[in-house]
Amino acid sequence: MFATTKLPSEDELITYDGASLQFRIHGQTCEIVEIMVPGESRRSGRGRKMVDTLCQICKRREGITVVYAITRANNRIAQKFYESLRFDVSVLRDFYEPGVQTVDALLYSRSPLGPV
Repeated sequence: MFATTKLPSEDELITYDGASLQFRIHGQTCEIVEIMVPGESRRSGRGRKMVDTLCQICKRREGITVVYAITRANNRIAQKFYESLRFDVSVLRDFYEPGVQTVDALLYSRSPLGPV
């Protein structure tokens, strides 16, 4: 069973069977802040089900036109996950830790109205 919780910050949390998805609404956009699925539960469909639930929440909230997530360009697992959910991708150059270890980011976005 899914549960949605409002956090003390402006974030909200969806939990499902030991996994969680933290998100934040910004006007007409919804940002996926973090998805956490325990290692032994990965590839079980929990992440996909939580993104589907998030899209359903966004459909019910008037005016949300895009759901997006940002991930490191070297995180192939996250890339495959978002691409399998029909997110479009664009590159953000030198997004993480300038001066320490510069890493590009990938911005994934999609409409909450389409199929997951």
